Amino acid sequence: MKKVLLILFISISGLSISCKKSKADPAPGPGEIYGKWQLTETRNYGTEKGSGKYQKETGPAKYLTIDKSGKIEGLGLRQEVLSYKVVDSVKLEITYKDHPSPQIVSYTVNAKILELSPPCVEGCNFRFIRL
Repeated sequence: MKKVLLILFISISGLSISCKKSKADPAPGPGEIYGKWQLTETRNYGTEKGSGKYQKETGPAKYLTIDKSGKIEGLGLRQEVLSYKVVDSVKLEITYKDHPSPQIVSYTVNAKILELSPPCVEGCNFRFIRL
């Protein structure tokens, strides 16, 4: 009887050790901005192309990579970006390489789409998809 219990205990212990969950980072949640994003559409107001409707992005693909540490990189906003800070649920403070002070950028995000609205004289929006 003791041998059977010992074998059963060893078997259950072995199974529980082999079934441990991975410690890899989980996928971002539906309202999180973290991750890699590809620019797919832009919208401009007040320019010759400025119909106020989203236009498909053409040319080489542009990306933004946003990590939890505050680092942001890529040319998805048409300028080189360096860092960001979440101000609240609808605003980010983004620091650009060639701009002297951080800019407040409005945003909306869900599981698949990120929309950014930086301060533009004529008004503009950028739409990204999560990769």
